[in-house]
Amino acid sequence: MEFISPSWDDIFDMCVEGASKIEELGFKFDIIVALSRGGLIPGRIISDLLEIKDIVVLDVKYYTGIGSRSDKPKITELVTNTIRSKNILVVDDVVDSGESVKASAEYLKTFDPKTMKIFTLHAKPHRTVNPDLFIKETTAWIIYPWELLECFRELEERGFSLPEIVKETGLKKETLQKVRRLYEKRRKGKNP
Repeated sequence: MEFISPSWDDIFDMCVEGASKIEELGFKFDIIVALSRGGLIPGRIISDLLEIKDIVVLDVKYYTGIGSRSDKPKITELVTNTIRSKNILVVDDVVDSGESVKASAEYLKTFDPKTMKIFTLHAKPHRTVNPDLFIKETTAWIIYPWELLECFRELEERGFSLPEIVKETGLKKETLQKVRRLYEKRRKGKNP
């Protein structure tokens, strides 16, 4: 499996590029709907760059681990009527299969928004749904800076050593060691 690990600076640059593309759409968006958890940080950055003050979080669960997912996306957080007759921008980190974005869009349409556009940082070529805008296409598994522990733990459980994880992902050894220490300290606190 191929991995890419965009840095915080990479993410910010992608959001700036995305904000520019979003403005070119010609809509004044009233609300951002950030898909949890991947869309939270890009959604907040985009809200700042485009001066969109209202953000709604939609909790969508699909992945159960690296490369594995449940049968279908599950929406566990409900959106109120705050999006009715509004121009909404849905933000997520990646469209992989497209099932999460598709389920989210279908759900959001039931609240009758005036306009709905979807923006993601990345898109996979095998997707079944296209976002209106995305920045990069990749076949690699993306390790975002907001999910280091989650990915690190799973790779270790799959038998990867720290040097192998560093080599395969491009992540910094020192950063992964800090994440591991924090995790181990918390585990020891739970299991005295």
